[in-house]
Amino acid sequence: MNRGKKSDRYKRILLVQFPSDRCTSMRPPPGIGYLAATLKSAGIEYDILDMTFPDCEFEDLKNKIREFKPDLIGISFFTLMYKRHYQWIKELKNMGMDFRVICGGPHASSVKEDVMKDCDEIDYCCVNEGEETLLELCRGKPVSEIKGLIHRECGKIIYNGDRDFIKDLDNLPKPTFEKFELGKYIQKEIPLVTSRGCPFRCIFCSVRLVMGRGFRARTPKNVVDEIEYWVKRGYKQFAIVDDNFTLIGERVFEICNEIDRREIGYLEFRLNNGVRADRLTKDMLIRMRDVGFRFIQIAVEGGNNKVLKSLHKDETIETIETAMKMACESGAEVYANWVVGAPDETWEDVKDSLRIANRSCAFKTDFLNLIPTPNTELFEWVEKNNYFVVQPEVYLNDPSYFYRKPVFETPIFSIEDRLRVQKVHKLINRKLMRKMVHRKLRLYGKLVAMVGSMIVASDIFQYVFYNNRDFRRSVDLVRSTIQVREDKKRRKVSV
Repeated sequence: MNRGKKSDRYKRILLVQFPSDRCTSMRPPPGIGYLAATLKSAGIEYDILDMTFPDCEFEDLKNKIREFKPDLIGISFFTLMYKRHYQWIKELKNMGMDFRVICGGPHASSVKEDVMKDCDEIDYCCVNEGEETLLELCRGKPVSEIKGLIHRECGKIIYNGDRDFIKDLDNLPKPTFEKFELGKYIQKEIPLVTSRGCPFRCIFCSVRLVMGRGFRARTPKNVVDEIEYWVKRGYKQFAIVDDNFTLIGERVFEICNEIDRREIGYLEFRLNNGVRADRLTKDMLIRMRDVGFRFIQIAVEGGNNKVLKSLHKDETIETIETAMKMACESGAEVYANWVVGAPDETWEDVKDSLRIANRSCAFKTDFLNLIPTPNTELFEWVEKNNYFVVQPEVYLNDPSYFYRKPVFETPIFSIEDRLRVQKVHKLINRKLMRKMVHRKLRLYGKLVAMVGSMIVASDIFQYVFYNNRDFRRSVDLVRSTIQVREDKKRRKVSV
């Protein structure tokens, strides 16, 4: 890319990640990480403010603006808490400083022009991938010619049309997170985006609205180059945040082989976003485990084929259970998640899910309320049938609904039954966690295993684990030590 030019429309860009109140600051956000890398490569001056840190207040954003004096502020945010985000933007524009605002991220890509209809203070909106759109806007390309951009002209809101998705992801500058406060994140972990897009059609998923259904992947060499970059800087833990990492099995093997070839050393990979069971094989799981894939989340979603079909999962419960078993046997720590409230789902169907969870080998399970987000098939179905018990503008601006509060019900699955699911699941999850922790700690004696399993499964431990940086990093260090011992034992057995 070319260096910064005097003719650029915007020369000082402040990139901001708004908090959704759903997630704590676990790791740096890869989305604005890629935007920052793009601006840096182009020689455009930029700064960063990640507001997901609990101690970051709105006043900190205003102070950053006064200090940096940007001429363009790029804001990324999710749909959750969008009304608060709009209010913040209005207050920023009242500061009396001369800057423009461009918004992007999942919410902007999902509702498009509605963002600018609802908030007059937003000057531009970026739909889908933002690297090329933001760069063209900064460089001074005529606004009306920039694909993927929504803008205002003569009092009208104009969308220039979809931009083609980036096919060659290797050409994108890799995030280096130089201006991020890496030491403040809860985990000493780097997010990796090795692919974009998902070809499947789950009714609750908004990925197709944001990244499209076309699967695009980085080459194994390019992926491992990024891993090696961070290993040289003291990082060994990585979260692969792809929407469908295992879609192409051959590519997974090639990435593993490239990691092995370079002899990088001890690594930990987490598949946090959930992978499809029908894309896992025994050989793949073993190979992944050999190079450091120690945590795998499997997106189960439903407890029988009827529910899976209604969710358009395009896989069977038999395949899912087999994959969970294979993943556990590979030595990985398996997490499994279900969603509650699929069309045609009943309490009897959920009992199938609970039975599978109860007999599974998973370290942890989760049962999540289905939350209809705008323009997904689920949202349209609930709205069409008038099943909302809480209106979207309410639940999408109250983070408590994203945990355990149902927002719609059907004639065959009441709110009361949905709430009952959470109570039963909590008991199952605690039992599973105790069992798996006990198994891991047996190496240190029966008493340690018994006491340790009770502590880890407690609510207070889980809360601190997910919200306190120092505690989380200490526990991760202990887990890594146990994993190394388990690896040595497993290798001896295999020999």
